[in-house]
Amino acid sequence: MNDALVLDARFHRLLVEIDQELASRIKELGCSHCDGKLHSAQYPRKPRGWQDGEVVSETRFSYCCDKCRRHTTPPSVRFLGRRVYSAAVRVITLRVGVE
Repeated sequence: MNDALVLDARFHRLLVEIDQELASRIKELGCSHCDGKLHSAQYPRKPRGWQDGEVVSETRFSYCCDKCRRHTTPPSVRFLGRRVYSAAVRVITLRVGVE
C-alpha cells in the first residue's frame, strides 16, 4: 500500500462513501432488537494520529431505534471498532512500525 494513497483526500472520500453504503444497509434492516425503525444518531469523532490541520474530526454513522432506544453502530472502514486512532493511521503504523 502506498502511504501517499492513505493520506490522499480522494481515498478518504471513498472510505466515507463505503461507510455511508454500509450504514444505509444497516438502517434498511431496522433494529436488531425489536424491529423498530432506526433514526440517525451520528456523532463526531476526533481520530488521533493526524498532525494538526490534516483531519480535524469525522462523523461516525450510528442509529437509534424509535421503539427501544438502543443504538446501532454499523461497521466502518474508517474506524476500527472503538479505537481512538483512525483506520488509516493504524494501517500506516502496522506497515512502517512503531519507532
